Order: sequence, then structure tokens, then C-alpha cells
Amino acid sequence: MGAACSVWKGASALLSFTHAKCIDAGTLQGGTTITMLKYYRGVCDFDLPNTFAGSFDYQLPFGKGKQFFGGAHGIANQLVNGWELAGIVTLRSGLPFTPTISGDTANTGVSGQRPDVIGAPLMVNNPACWFYTSANSSCTSLASSGKDAFAVPPAQLRYGNGGRNILRADGLKQVDFTVIKTFPFTETRGLEFRAEMFNLFNHPSFAAPTSTINTSSGGQVSSTLNAARIIQLALKLRF
Repeated sequence: MGAACSVWKGASALLSFTHAKCIDAGTLQGGTTITMLKYYRGVCDFDLPNTFAGSFDYQLPFGKGKQFFGGAHGIANQLVNGWELAGIVTLRSGLPFTPTISGDTANTGVSGQRPDVIGAPLMVNNPACWFYTSANSSCTSLASSGKDAFAVPPAQLRYGNGGRNILRADGLKQVDFTVIKTFPFTETRGLEFRAEMFNLFNHPSFAAPTSTINTSSGGQVSSTLNAARIIQLALKLRF
């Protein structure tokens, strides 16, 4: 884990990076017995290998007494002075998820049982097909040469050999940006205008897909981690 802060000529930045790994024997598992601990062992449901967060704030050097338009007065100074830019950049690894099968192959009454792993998983990374499974027609269209890496256990009364949390969903990538303009009336009074843009580039980060490998919706993403771009305007009177 590391963090750094820097200030230079009206600009400041705060950067933070974390590299981590979390392993347990069942973050949210129920009914686990001591004989099943090895079966449940894997990365935690909330495991995030890499997380970066960076923020910045920059007071533009425009206006009376500053680097640019330093001789501005009156209305001209009100227009060019008091501008400030700020933003936050968030980059984060995707959360892990577990491939599952529909039905009770092991005849234990437990849902969400795991398949057998018969090959290397193919990550298509498309909302219609995040990981390849031939049960999903979108997968066969997007990756015509793909092969199944998972299969329903052929023998009854046993669990599949697939591990827990062996695949990952999309990572979060988001930029939030703010433009601020202040109009000072006196030393203690003024008007502040803010334009805030959340998810500035309108980049979608997808949530985990349907994990069942033997249904037509297997591998399909139905939601996002973040909202679409939001623009918010505000005025604040200080007195």
C-alpha cells in the first residue's frame, strides 16, 4: 500500500495505490463443515488485487496578481479570476465470482454447486458473454472457435472440481471532474458556481455476470457497477 501527496504552484494531488490479496474458506458461505473447508478455500468474495485512487485540485493562475492576466481589474478580473479544477480518478480490479451449475447434481440440497473444470476458461469480456459457455448463444457468436472450460459433473452424488472465485468480473474505471468559479464580493462574501460531472467519460463498468454455465443466460451481464454520466450544477452564496 502506498500514498503520496504533492503541492505545486496552486496545484495539489493525492495518489494512493494498494496491492493486496485476501484468502479465506468462505466469505458468505453457509452450512460449511470442517470437512468442506478445503473445498471452499479461495480468494475472498471482496478480494481486490489492485486499487488506485487519485485526486487533484488546481487553482488556475488567471486574474489580478497572478501569472496570466495579472493586470486585470473590475469586470475583466471577475471573469478570469477564481477558476478551479478538481477531479478524482478511480481504477480497481474486478471482483471474483464462482462458476456454478443449475440443479442439485450432488443431491445435497445445496444450490450454487460448482461444475467440473475441463479446460482453460475463455474470457470474452463482452456484456452478452463475459466468459465462454456454449449454452449461451451469444458466446458461440462472439467466439465461434471457443471451447467449454466447464461441464456439469457426469457422475451423480458428487460436487464438481471447480474452485471458488476462480473468475473475475470487470474492473471499475471512473473519472469524476469538477469546475469551480468563485465571484468574491467582499473578503467574507461571495458566490460560488460548481459544475460536477460524475463518470465524466460515461464509461460503463460491468457487474459480475450470471455464473451458471448450463443456462442460456450464463455469462451474461445484467447490471453495471457505476451509473451513467451525471452532470450537476450548483450555486452557493457565502455570507
